Amino acid sequence: DLDAEAAELGKVEDEIWDLNRDLHVMIGDIQKLNETAMQARIQKEQLYSRQKDVELKMLAAQINPHFLYNTLENIRMMASINHQKDIADMALTLTKYLRSVLDVSGEYKTLAWEMRMVESYIKIQNYRFGDRITAEILYSKELAEQYMIIPFVLQPFVENAYVHAMEDMEAD
Repeated sequence: DLDAEAAELGKVEDEIWDLNRDLHVMIGDIQKLNETAMQARIQKEQLYSRQKDVELKMLAAQINPHFLYNTLENIRMMASINHQKDIADMALTLTKYLRSVLDVSGEYKTLAWEMRMVESYIKIQNYRFGDRITAEILYSKELAEQYMIIPFVLQPFVENAYVHAMEDMEAD
């Protein structure tokens, strides 16, 4: 019974008193472990749900990822042959971004990985919007390698910033 209350044992601190105290410390530890395990399961389910959403969207669009990668690679090569560095760079950035989106499994990624995805997203948007919007990302790359997070947590915030910034610009 993890809801057991500490027995009133008086002021004598004997073996029974020690066992009672240790029992309640252990109950507290078990409760903390149960909470941690529950949070981990919730996060895993959320990640699994996001992955399934991406897979469903890809199926709904009937896009074969390898076909898409090969097409983008052809665009990149054609752009390189014709000395169109910006187009080649954008195709490469988009390919890397899409591979990352599609290759996300049920595992955590480093914050540094997430920031690279955000940087790729911003780079693609910079090609789209030119100098109408500027973004600067400042963070410690060394520290970002140390933290594990659910993939694609930050990108929706960045995307919303772009969407709402463009809405505000169009309204002016």
